[in-house]
Amino acid sequence: MPVISDTRDMTVEQADALFAEYAEAAKRKARLQAMSEVRIAKEKQKTDEACAPHETRMREIEAQLAPWIRANAETHFKRPRTRATSQGRYGLQFDAKVKVEDAKTVIQHAKDAGDTDLYNVRETVSKDAVKTRIKRGETVPGARLVEGDLVVLRPSKAYLEED
Repeated sequence: MPVISDTRDMTVEQADALFAEYAEAAKRKARLQAMSEVRIAKEKQKTDEACAPHETRMREIEAQLAPWIRANAETHFKRPRTRATSQGRYGLQFDAKVKVEDAKTVIQHAKDAGDTDLYNVRETVSKDAVKTRIKRGETVPGARLVEGDLVVLRPSKAYLEED
């Protein structure tokens, strides 16, 4: 379809034809993306299947090595705490994790003690509430309601999925 230089002079029929071209391009794009997703899913499945025996063997080896490393912590893993080999390192590494068993109790304790560093508070603006207030005629400093028409080009799902 030829490009219309001054779109203000476009007829409804020309607009319909342009939208039909847009919808066709969207359909082709959607098909290509769907085909790509199928190929990716198949490739991921093949990779997962190929990796499965290796992952199983790694878990088996870890189940054998972990007790031996712990049992020999004082003799083989005191300093340094790992053994270096040409393939990498294995041994012990210090780790400390906090397990929060009752978050409400921790937060209440922190509030009571004034320890605000023990919990996070995320403040966000409720756009729905701001919109409601502005529409009621209230002023909300730092916010304004932007209204207007949006151009919408939305081919139907049925059209995109048809052959």
